[in-house]
Formats: sequence, structure tokens, C-alpha cells
Amino acid sequence: MKLERIKGNTFFLPSSTNVGIYFDGRRAYVVDTADERTTKNLIKYLLDENKEIMAVTLTHSHADHIRGCARVKKLSGAPVYIPAGEVSFVRFPELEGYVLYGAASPRFMHSGFFRAAPCDAEIIHEDAIPFKIIKLPGHTIDHIGYMTEDGVIFSGDAYFGMRVLKKYPYPYLTDVEKSLESFKNLESLEAEFFLPAHGDPTSDPTKEIGYQRSLLENIIQRTLSLLSVPRSREELVKELFGDESDPGMYYLAHSFVGAILTFLDSRGDIELVSSQGNMVLYPQKWQIRK
Repeated sequence: MKLERIKGNTFFLPSSTNVGIYFDGRRAYVVDTADERTTKNLIKYLLDENKEIMAVTLTHSHADHIRGCARVKKLSGAPVYIPAGEVSFVRFPELEGYVLYGAASPRFMHSGFFRAAPCDAEIIHEDAIPFKIIKLPGHTIDHIGYMTEDGVIFSGDAYFGMRVLKKYPYPYLTDVEKSLESFKNLESLEAEFFLPAHGDPTSDPTKEIGYQRSLLENIIQRTLSLLSVPRSREELVKELFGDESDPGMYYLAHSFVGAILTFLDSRGDIELVSSQGNMVLYPQKWQIRK
């Protein structure tokens, strides 16, 4: 296994989800995890190198970031830390299905893509780690990043690398307003390097952040245009994403469109269609505010 140095004592393991590693002498701190096999190999490598694994610190609770947490605890005994708003999702991973589906989820949401093994995570606090916590909500409710003593920011999914943005033109988020604020926050931070969980290290993430912002602004405008006539969220999903054959991807798109509608509603741009003064509950239809 070969770790890549970003700067100083800050490294990362390239993977489908990049894993950050910070060394403080013999002490090692892991930021996010990949799949169980990759995590197992990483932990074995660190232990063989006579490193003491002090903690796993998570940026947020999506399955691709927490899938190896239970494996780390089993192999090393190290604690797993995550912000308060995300901790329940690590302890009870089935909650992700509840959020996306709105009830106990069907079998297609029981796969590793949506559900990791449960892990007894703890709420992160500054004394637990030798680097700085940065609030970056929007992708999830309490998403955070970390800045190491080397000036390297592990930014999780607060923004995505260009390869991901080209492949998925509408990267998933749950809160548009907070995501836009986190974009600004990242652009204002003075750091040597930034490492997104899905992308490459860079000294200047403004190109990727700017491109992701433009994608988000584009879908906001497309949604407004579509709402020149009343449409339900389900109709918007079809118009914006086409006929999605994968049910899991459909519910991610459904959630994403919900975030767009919430943002437009908070700005007063749209309203629920009323019928004789009563809200139309099924299906709910939105339109541009008259």
C-alpha cells in the first residue's frame, strides 16, 4: 500500500472515497473511510508500520464515508468521531433509508451503497484531534471539514472534483442555501492544499467550486422555468433527470429536487398550488408565486 503525501505529515490514500491520514509522530489519525477491504488493508499497513491509530474522524455520515468504521474499531480499538448532527446515522445506518424513502426502506436500500455496518461513533470535539474543525454544512445537515497543522483541508463532499462534476452534473446535496455558504467559506479559507473526498488535491479549488456553483444555479433556473405551470416534485424529477431506472438513484434525485424546492420556497419564489383555499396534498404541486 502506498500513501501519497500532500504536505508534511498529511497524507491520503486515493480511493473511490479518498481517505485522509495525519501523522503526529507515531500517532495516526484517519479522516473518513473507504470500503471495508481498503480500510482493512490500510489499518494493517499502519499497524505494521508501528503506528498507533488514535481516531477515525468523519466529515459526514454517508455510507461511502463510514463503510469501514466498524472494521477500524474491530482491528484497532480506535474511537470514531463525527459531528453531533450526523452521529445517529453512523450508529443506526438504516436512518439514511428513512430519510430518503420517508419510511422503513425497501430492500434495494439495504445495500452497501446506502447502508454501512453500524458503528458506535462519538460526537467530535476539538480535544480529540490535533487539527481544526471547519463547519461546511449543506451536502448533509452537519457536514464538517478538517484542517491539519500542515495547512491541508480535508473537505469531504462540501465540493467535488472536476471528474465527478463532469460525470454527475447535479451533485447531491440536502440544503442549497447552506451549500452556497460553504462554497464561499471554502473559497475564503487560507490553506496550502484542499482534498475533496472525490477528487484530487489542489492548492486552489475555486475552479471546481465555481463550476459546481454554476451547475447548481443552472438547475435552480431550470426548475423555476418548469414551474411556470404547476408540477409535483415527482414530475420535476422526471423532467430534470429523465426516466431513472435505478430506484436508488431515483430517491437521491427526489431528495435533491426537494432541496431545490425548499430553497426556492424560502426565497418566496414559489408556492404550493391551492384549491379553494386548501393545500393540494396529493400530489403536491408547486408553481411560481403569482
